[in-house]
Amino acid sequence: MTAVDRDGPPYNRFIYTLLPLSADVVESPTFVVDRDSGAIRTTRALDRERQGIYRLTAVARELAYPRASSTANVNVFVADRNDNRSSCSPNPTAPPSCRSTPRPATCLPA
Repeated sequence: MTAVDRDGPPYNRFIYTLLPLSADVVESPTFVVDRDSGAIRTTRALDRERQGIYRLTAVARELAYPRASSTANVNVFVADRNDNRSSCSPNPTAPPSCRSTPRPATCLPA
């Protein structure tokens, strides 16, 4: 993210943060922001099957006095990747049925 203050130096320097989702969040955050550059990064791999959208609130705060700040809503949409291969399991009374699993596909005749 990028903040702009047209006043020029030293009034155009900022620190960037992300607001917590709630006051009682104690787990490690999924996203972090570089406080100097504003770059937002993930702290772990994301999986669309678990959570497809993340809603963050970013803050840019001036370093010079008066310390003005501004917030922005950031929506992260997780793209899907075919990370689950199809596999078939035999059923003695019916043709094999396929389901999605993280293992390689193995089909056996019924």
